[in-house]
Amino acid sequence: MAGCSCTPNSGGRHMGCERPKDCSCLSNMDVQERFYAYYAEGPRKGFLVPKQLRSSAAIFECNKFCNCGPGCKNRVVQHGRKVPLEIFPTEDRGWGLRCTENLRKGQFVDTYKGEIITDEEAERRDRARVLKDVYTFALDKFERGEDDPLYVIDGEFAGGPTRFINHSCDPNLRIYAVSLNHYSPSLYELAFFAIKDIPENTELTFDYIGREASSTIPHGSHEGERLQCFCKSSSCRGYLF
Repeated sequence: MAGCSCTPNSGGRHMGCERPKDCSCLSNMDVQERFYAYYAEGPRKGFLVPKQLRSSAAIFECNKFCNCGPGCKNRVVQHGRKVPLEIFPTEDRGWGLRCTENLRKGQFVDTYKGEIITDEEAERRDRARVLKDVYTFALDKFERGEDDPLYVIDGEFAGGPTRFINHSCDPNLRIYAVSLNHYSPSLYELAFFAIKDIPENTELTFDYIGREASSTIPHGSHEGERLQCFCKSSSCRGYLF
């Protein structure tokens, strides 16, 4: 694992990394022109920039081996959740999650937490589950070598509040892969960001099969099984997957 050679004052504004072309943390970005995912200053500091919001591209943050310092603008998800979340009972979808304060478009909410297990262990647990609730997400966003392992996050027993986020065909959150370990594509964070302004106490949702979640479809979904959707949005597809 290695970090960039940017300095805390590399752009003269004391906000760490400022030159995308020179920052090695962005070298793995699969885009034509590198860019930083977050606003550096102002009322939207730490929010996703429009180019990132429109994209499902992974985010590459700086890490503890970088020279840019802890105040670098390219460090958001690693600092953890800053907003209050509340688990609550929904009418017909079990438990749900909401934020007790307003969220703004592009704002970081939280990561998906759980045990990091192998694909083989995830398959074993899926077969042994008594309930159909699925809390596993495969970490398969990036291409891996033939011998590189596939890991899965299982949030059933060691998860955080985001495991209660329900599906919607018209979601207000999007999930992004956020890498802090630039030498291993097998391990990264799954981070939820608001994709629209969300009033306080509104249920938080994301699209389980949208373009942004194409590599994070619940790992335990069974082939040929169609689960009915209860999101009640005007754009509802009728089924989750």
